[in-house]
Amino acid sequence: MGQRPSRRVRPRRSVSWRRVVGVRDGLVGRAHRIGDQEPMSRPRSADRELGTVLSGVIEALVPRGRGGDRVVVRLGARERLELAQEIVLQEGLQVGMFLTAAMVEELIGKDAPYRARERALRLLGIRERSGKELESRLKGEGLPAEAVTEAIAWLRARGYVDDVRFATDFVQARLANGWGPGRIRAGLRQKGVESSVIEQALREAVSGSGQGQSEVSEQVLELARRRFAAQFATNADAAARRLAGFLARRGHDWDTIAHIEATLRAEAAASEGRSEDMGDVLS
Repeated sequence: MGQRPSRRVRPRRSVSWRRVVGVRDGLVGRAHRIGDQEPMSRPRSADRELGTVLSGVIEALVPRGRGGDRVVVRLGARERLELAQEIVLQEGLQVGMFLTAAMVEELIGKDAPYRARERALRLLGIRERSGKELESRLKGEGLPAEAVTEAIAWLRARGYVDDVRFATDFVQARLANGWGPGRIRAGLRQKGVESSVIEQALREAVSGSGQGQSEVSEQVLELARRRFAAQFATNADAAARRLAGFLARRGHDWDTIAHIEATLRAEAAASEGRSEDMGDVLS
């Protein structure tokens, strides 16, 4: 038998490792593979080993953000972490100081409430949120529970988080959009707002606008009239079913739904009667 052709051995690609500190989620170290292939994550055990390596002499302190409230601490060409300026000042960090891995881990832990606070302010900049809603969002992003609690307490003390204000704005916007009290209550409970705050917001939304319950019902009637009046004129029974589903989904009780249905049926019948009378006159 002839000799089998020898396999061609492909040269292995050189692979470099880059260390990046994940300060946002509190991780000490994370590694990514750099090469011609797509980036790959190293195993968790490698992350832990890499975390213990993160130490060194502070080579630079670079302010970041508005007013320099965050500071990038560079520990060499490839290693860095980001801390609140307040922590940098409290801990007396200076260029030339040596940080051990334990010291770095402790600094990241102290920075967690500041990271939570910064993230919360960004979320609040998008729209108003309840305290519970904000808490769930921050914890869901991996921030430590204790840091989240501390951050929300700081935000409440300064008026950035106010469940009463949030509930009031929520109620006014939903009433204008045709929501009923039932759906508004459910929506606010889902946001973690207390029942007493919900009821207060509902009462103030009616009294503060100078409208009674009848005026609010009239707004709902006008909304239903715009959407369903033409349908009642052609097929009242089908229109009534659609109207009931529309109002029920918005949290209106059955008394309100029945009143609006009866009104639209009567208006459709009156309109039909006028049309017939006009036809008789023309003929």
